[in-house]
Amino acid sequence: MRFGSLFSGIGGFDLGLERAGMECAWQVEIDEYCLKVLAKHWPSVSRYTDVRECGRDNLEPVDLICGGFPCQPYSVAGKRRGAADDRNLWPEFLRIVRELRPAWIVGENVPGIVPMYLDTVLSDLEGEAYTCWTFNIPACAFDAPHRRERIFVVGYTESYLRGTSGDYRSKSSAGGDTLLAYANQECESGLPKRETAKITRSGIGGEDVCYATVEGLQDWINEEMGRSAEGEKILQSQRSDWWTVESGMGGTPNGFPRWMVRHIGRGMSYEESTRATETLQSLWNYDVSQTLWRVIGGFDRVQQAEILFAIMREYQGNTDEARLLLESKEALESKVRSLWEQQKITGSSHRSGHNKQRSGEHTDTMQTLSQLLSFDGQTDWQVSGWEDGIPRVTSGIENRVDRLRSLGNAVVPQVIEFIGRRIVEGLDAA
Repeated sequence: MRFGSLFSGIGGFDLGLERAGMECAWQVEIDEYCLKVLAKHWPSVSRYTDVRECGRDNLEPVDLICGGFPCQPYSVAGKRRGAADDRNLWPEFLRIVRELRPAWIVGENVPGIVPMYLDTVLSDLEGEAYTCWTFNIPACAFDAPHRRERIFVVGYTESYLRGTSGDYRSKSSAGGDTLLAYANQECESGLPKRETAKITRSGIGGEDVCYATVEGLQDWINEEMGRSAEGEKILQSQRSDWWTVESGMGGTPNGFPRWMVRHIGRGMSYEESTRATETLQSLWNYDVSQTLWRVIGGFDRVQQAEILFAIMREYQGNTDEARLLLESKEALESKVRSLWEQQKITGSSHRSGHNKQRSGEHTDTMQTLSQLLSFDGQTDWQVSGWEDGIPRVTSGIENRVDRLRSLGNAVVPQVIEFIGRRIVEGLDAA
């Protein structure tokens, strides 16, 4: 099957459907940063920017059209103006569906659409001869560490234009029925009353939304992937790749500060920082940990990282000398003073008392350094606050706002893969 992606974002739909065995024919996205991400991961796919300028004249007919049309008109985080909001682009989604007539459509939006606009979406699709199923599938159903409920509308029609990968007309709506069967099974697992609403094929009405559950979808995952020992290995590897949760706060059993793993050295690439961190971890032991804490424990986290990365960069390829330096308090203090004089240590200490000018005393930079080196705190790498030294206003992270915005708007690929596999499974079984 080939699909087209509307409101592609950074490609959550596209990645999920490709994992399900489909092929992306084209993408429509207007955000410049998202377009760069799409170009990186789908270099050979045709891309268009303005959905209002797309249609039968420039979009290839496909078997499935997917997309998460803008949620701002329905989100509880906004004014919820619905159809009156200029950002309501569902009519454009529907227009493209009318013009291309795919066999399948998969739409996505926030739960706030249910009481406001879901009836309109379903009525529009049924008016175009699509049979629809509506689901509320949370990200936590796939082991994500957050709930993230999203409404998915799956539609199928037998009166569609023949796509590029074959005519599925004789196979009817088996994919949607398969998906509905899984969802109905999950809705019978003793959920709260709100989540056991009757499911209709049309899904018309705010209460006729099927609520998927963690237990129900995990049953499918276990059945799908755990049929053999090899399948279980694949399942475990996929789960580990799906969700990489931020590493534990504070430290590790051997005292190595985990926040170092996430740090990028000043003037270093990500790869260089990773190699430096791995080298430092290989040198880490109790003596190194204690010596470092006694010498640089008074510096903030940013300064500590700058010192350690500078040392690793200088002694790369000579770990024996690096270990001798890290285990000697005198040698390490001398190195820190040298780095300070070369202005390779920036920022200011999170130990607020160190930088306060005492009455009648002139505080210059070397005196500040001496105060930092004389730090006598009793804490260690493990129990000190994990956010020490992290500025409240983040700087130096390229495209940070764009990244956060695009991730916040993205669908969860694992959910889309589940839906895509059910569609393909139903077609294969028909």
